[in-house]
Amino acid sequence: MNSYEGEPAGDDGADRWLRNAAISALDVLAVPDSSGEARTAVLADLDRALSGLPPATGHRAEPVLDPALHSLGAIDYLGTRGRPIPLEQRALDIRAMLEAKSQVRDPVVITSMRGIIIADLLKELASRLAAGEAFGIGDAGKNLAIAARDIAAWLYDSQSGYTEMDWAKRSPMPLPTEVDPVVIARQLREAASAVLQAHSGDSRDRGDALVVLHQAVRGPIPELEVRPDRVPGDPSHHLLWALESAAIGKEPPTTLLEEAEHSRRSLAGDRDVRERRDDDYNIDFGEPRAMACVALLTELSCRLRPGAAFGPGREGIPLAMVAEELAQNLLSQTVLS
Repeated sequence: MNSYEGEPAGDDGADRWLRNAAISALDVLAVPDSSGEARTAVLADLDRALSGLPPATGHRAEPVLDPALHSLGAIDYLGTRGRPIPLEQRALDIRAMLEAKSQVRDPVVITSMRGIIIADLLKELASRLAAGEAFGIGDAGKNLAIAARDIAAWLYDSQSGYTEMDWAKRSPMPLPTEVDPVVIARQLREAASAVLQAHSGDSRDRGDALVVLHQAVRGPIPELEVRPDRVPGDPSHHLLWALESAAIGKEPPTTLLEEAEHSRRSLAGDRDVRERRDDDYNIDFGEPRAMACVALLTELSCRLRPGAAFGPGREGIPLAMVAEELAQNLLSQTVLS
């Protein structure tokens, strides 16, 4: 039995119950149109977890997906039972897709403009899977981040690639960060209690309580070895991958809303793949690589929407929708369409 179904995951079972309850609360309470029944259930589980009790059974149809440990874009189903896919396993799955040979004669085709937009989105995913402002101090997402960067490099230049060595050279590296598990556990308990209190009283306090709960779930942010002029990134507001280039150009950081608007304008002015221009080209790639792009764009879309990974903010939704639509366009050219 998985811990989200009520069984402790070893000696830290009560801590896992509380973390899972906090994640579930964020995934439901951060979404304005979630049902009253779902809100009541996650608040009840949060209260039970604070008392050291397992969650109530019967109201969860899906497993709890921990953004620091699991892929948010896919669930492993065995019959009707869903299990989380660890980020490390998802990275291996993506690598297998990239190495597989296409069994379909017709390639998936996109314009170079669409390829650039997808590449930029994959770089944003990599920044949100790496230790840093969005992911915290963990490193479980590193290999999936490198895979996303690898596909992004290929979309820019089909003769190019991206390796772990490139990652070490070009990415902001986390510096050693002192972590006190007792302090982290206490902060999570205090944040969970504040959410319960806010939802039993003045609704104006609920948004602030969810922000604090999200910060407690994410945990401490590591100090990053970055350029001196790089501004601290706000994952709920900024396009994280562009912070380094903004520092080089001494420009204000790009926001998520600005990037979504720019992507929309570029896509609106893009040509059809059947049109030919001397100064432009199409990108052809096999179905397995297309499916890898779909999986990663879906992962990004999930991590930009209100919930445990993004927090209660809504500024990521427009860019999440761009990622989702691009994924659907790729999927429509595969046998799964």
